[in-house]
Amino acid sequence: MAPELDKRGITRDVAVTGGLMVEADADQIHQVVINLVLNAMEAMADGGKLTVKAEADAEAAEAVLTIADCGTGMEPDVVHRMFDPFFTTKTKGTGLGLAKVLSVVEHHGGAITCTSALESGTSIVIRLPLNQKKGPNGELDPGR
Repeated sequence: MAPELDKRGITRDVAVTGGLMVEADADQIHQVVINLVLNAMEAMADGGKLTVKAEADAEAAEAVLTIADCGTGMEPDVVHRMFDPFFTTKTKGTGLGLAKVLSVVEHHGGAITCTSALESGTSIVIRLPLNQKKGPNGELDPGR
């Protein structure tokens, strides 16, 4: 998505902790990230900064993915309804993108939250269970 971000004058701050392992459908999680980045791009029509961070919350045994923008932000009532099927604030679109994002995250045993402030931006946080499968000797199996 870098060429489109560049074209729109959106800089990127990407920080991904190595070795994060979750048991998930890679294509579905990829689609979740694309959907959230597209929404962030639309919120920053005049450029801005996109932050993508993936890290482990060892205490909660979760991978935490944050996608944040410095765009227009949303009213509280929009934040409250943003994951509802067919709800949209856009002139084009079905209102199913974020409903699908929520469905995929929940299907993988995760949770998603959103914080937003008008004229300050939006932050979406996805929490997915870390893969805690253990090998035959009781050690964590990094191959899963």
